Amino acid sequence: MNKNIRRRSSHSKESYREGFIDIIRPVYNNRHIQEMRLYPNHRDTSCLEHSLNVSYTAYRIGKALNLDAKSLARASMFHDFYLYDWHIKGNRKGLHGMMHAAEAYNNTIKYFEVNEKEKDMILTHMWPLNPKLPKYIESILLMCVDRYCTVLELLKIKSYRNDFSKDL
Repeated sequence: MNKNIRRRSSHSKESYREGFIDIIRPVYNNRHIQEMRLYPNHRDTSCLEHSLNVSYTAYRIGKALNLDAKSLARASMFHDFYLYDWHIKGNRKGLHGMMHAAEAYNNTIKYFEVNEKEKDMILTHMWPLNPKLPKYIESILLMCVDRYCTVLELLKIKSYRNDFSKDL
């Protein structure tokens, strides 16, 4: 058996949660990130709640696949950091689906340092609406998890959501 493959039982739900909280706490508690709660994303889900859903889901999958789970968690928190209500026409330039990744990246680098992998994940999460191809497996994973969480939010399936408010 390959030594790099981890058994599913080697990580408890609680250890995933604790590791995730340690990574995300400084991001989540940033006052600019907190502004994301003011903007609706999908139905009754705010940009902040959506990003937290994507972040934890991507982190858990990344850990299970032995990927860069820390960068996945951070980039997922930043991927929709655009700070406007995309449902209102006229408060942005261009089509939201094609433009918001760049807006999110520009907001991110104002307040946080990001590595090359995180940059790629943020800028390519809307591929193919954004023409730039993802360079990393983590970028593709974030793109897929974002769509997965979006569908669950649109269908109002709340059972997958995690309440981190008391821990962050």
